[in-house]
Amino acid sequence: MVVLCKRLELSFKDLLEKNLKKRNWELKDWFFRNGLPSWRFNNYLSCSIADDFEELTKTEDLKHQRQILEYKFLHKRFKENGFSAILFKSCGYPTEFPYYLHGNLDVLIKRENLRVARSILDDLRYVELRHIEEPEKFLYKKFENGEAVSEIHLHTTVGWGVPFLCDEAFWEREHRASEENAFIHYPSNTDSLLITLAHSFYEDKSFSMANILRIATCLTEEVKWDYALRTARKRGWTDGLREALGCYVQIIKKLGLVESKVPEKFYSKNITLGIADHLFDYPLKYSFLKGKKYYYRKVWKDTQRGLKQRIYDTVSTFCWGVECKLNLFFQKPFVVAFSGIDGCGKSTQCAALQKAFENCAIKTETIWFRCFCSPLSKFLQRVRRFKCSTCDIDEIGEKKSPTNKNLNNVFLSFVERIYAALELLYVYAVKVRVLKLFDRVVILDRCLLDMGVELNLRYSNYTDSLLWRFLTWCSVKPDIHIFLDVDIAMADKRQSDESLATLLSMKDGYQNLINEYDILTFSAQKPIAFLTNEICWTVIKEYFKSWDLLSKKILFATRKQMNPSLCEKE
Repeated sequence: MVVLCKRLELSFKDLLEKNLKKRNWELKDWFFRNGLPSWRFNNYLSCSIADDFEELTKTEDLKHQRQILEYKFLHKRFKENGFSAILFKSCGYPTEFPYYLHGNLDVLIKRENLRVARSILDDLRYVELRHIEEPEKFLYKKFENGEAVSEIHLHTTVGWGVPFLCDEAFWEREHRASEENAFIHYPSNTDSLLITLAHSFYEDKSFSMANILRIATCLTEEVKWDYALRTARKRGWTDGLREALGCYVQIIKKLGLVESKVPEKFYSKNITLGIADHLFDYPLKYSFLKGKKYYYRKVWKDTQRGLKQRIYDTVSTFCWGVECKLNLFFQKPFVVAFSGIDGCGKSTQCAALQKAFENCAIKTETIWFRCFCSPLSKFLQRVRRFKCSTCDIDEIGEKKSPTNKNLNNVFLSFVERIYAALELLYVYAVKVRVLKLFDRVVILDRCLLDMGVELNLRYSNYTDSLLWRFLTWCSVKPDIHIFLDVDIAMADKRQSDESLATLLSMKDGYQNLINEYDILTFSAQKPIAFLTNEICWTVIKEYFKSWDLLSKKILFATRKQMNPSLCEKE
């Protein structure tokens, strides 16, 4: 690592003369693209770089520490239930959490412990993201204030589309423990080498600095080459092993990181990969077509899988590749509605929930609406107020008392009612339905229930009219309807638009209508952070509860292939 940092300083010698912001941005981007934890290298960089770079790496350091803490809780629960886990993409360099920049921690467990492990994650308020589907892989996220604070990718086999190691032999081998944190376990040196080679060559098809340093670290220790070759032969990727090793041997030699100890018979010398001299040119990309050729050759040479399974692997992985290359994205339409008096925190919760959905790569739209807030509505209100305040003059020239009642003009009142109904019809029957047709998650900041309460305050018994029943029938029904219950005094402190008397009237109005709707009630008296976490977990868990999409079936994501939900039989 020290060698790399010295080379890093030389590579950025010219970059130091550029402006501060550009230098730091480029440096941070390079670390991210290469999967390197920049904060870990900060102490090794020259002072001129480190001082400027310190602020940029501080947030990453905090995220790393939080990830360790969350995994510590998870490991403790696993241990209490009689099994352990392995961070199988780690080799102990430079930290046992090398993949945190990529967003998730890859955790390997035995297949028989899967159901218990998933239940534990559910108890710890993790949400399973079922739209990112691969066989025997389960992606979980934990949210706080809409931000993902921990991401766990649970595996029951070492593979990417198809297995690359023999599971029984892997678990029988001795695994290593971290010197920094005893609860962190990672594979043996030879297994770490095989996993890094397979993932970078077959899955990423690129050679990043993080993987180059992992391979270099593994080569400084003892490698069981006979075991490595035997495992690759059983799984059908002997030629891929030689090709990948040949690429890494040339890169490590070119960079001068360590002296290669790989026996010549285990790697290919006929490598056409262009090796870069400058660190800033990394990661290096491998040919996509050549990578696919090696991948499908591996599928058909795998002696551990039958003919039927190999045919299925070929077709299914080809369909996944088409979906990925064409950038096809499928999600389920979903409507979430928030109700409650002004000041209960609807907008705050909507913003946090939208952020959480977007962290799950789910396209989301938030709709805020209130009656009589459009320009035409305000114009009608001004006209009505003018008409209602106009004074009539009698025959002897004396003014009559002006009328101050809001609804004394029957015609304008009728026009307002009809226009309000048309606005509601457009928002809750047309706009929401169109967004659902485009498979969007729609978050309603105020829904039809809130409109009914407001209209009842303005026009007596509006929700008893045929017009309201028609609106209710036409409008899209929310998949989850949340009512935020808050004390009047607290709501009055949070907002300044409505009077205390109006808030009391709205509270009574909600109590009269709430029984007519299927609503989840949350107490908004709780701390906002706690309430936000509960709502995000409840809503996103419900969203991913069922994920049986026709579009996914067409691309071979059938029920047999897709991971079952926790409530289904595995």
